[in-house]
Amino acid sequence: MRIRFSFAGVFLLLLLAAAYAGLTSLQLGHIVNDKVLHVATFFVLTVVFYWIVDTNRRRTLHMTLIVCTLILGIGSEFLQSFLPNGREFDMYDIVANIVGSLAGLGLCTWYHKRMLDRRRQRKTYNAVPGEDEADLELGEGHETGLLTKLRELGPWRKRLIIGTKTRRTIGMRKMLLMAMHQRRPTTQKFRALAMRKSVLIDDQSEMARVLSYGMGKR
Repeated sequence: MRIRFSFAGVFLLLLLAAAYAGLTSLQLGHIVNDKVLHVATFFVLTVVFYWIVDTNRRRTLHMTLIVCTLILGIGSEFLQSFLPNGREFDMYDIVANIVGSLAGLGLCTWYHKRMLDRRRQRKTYNAVPGEDEADLELGEGHETGLLTKLRELGPWRKRLIIGTKTRRTIGMRKMLLMAMHQRRPTTQKFRALAMRKSVLIDDQSEMARVLSYGMGKR
């Protein structure tokens, strides 16, 4: 867990500005609606505070909910009522604070979850180190890791004859990588594996011999 000091600095400046506008005798009601100002202020405060601490999503959610929504959103109104600044306690200000804070928290939580899902997908599909990031739904980059593995066989890669129309599927790549990682793949195992994945491969016995030779050279 680490602190993002850029977000912490921005949050501190915003908090000081909000405290000066809300806890002093400064009146902004003639410029903008008071309730809209409360919603906007706590929306921005919550969004900035959410990204201060770099930790897991659940802990960040709870921390932001306690600090921004409960302590600042509710406690600031009670503190304001005890100060001699000519302001009165208003329950609707608390409602506006909570609405703005929950809106900012919901937005940050949704974006954080989406960001973690994308990061998890990149780790899942980039099985081969150095493989370029591509759009998997469009079928881009599926053959990159396969070609990298085939090049490791040196001159023997010329004996690998793949079907004329390579199928851009994850199953094809998994099938060949699994075969390459076997110690001594037999012709029967390789033929059964190839038939199950529906990949067009010519001369399967030659393919198995080449793969066996390649694994033996490692």
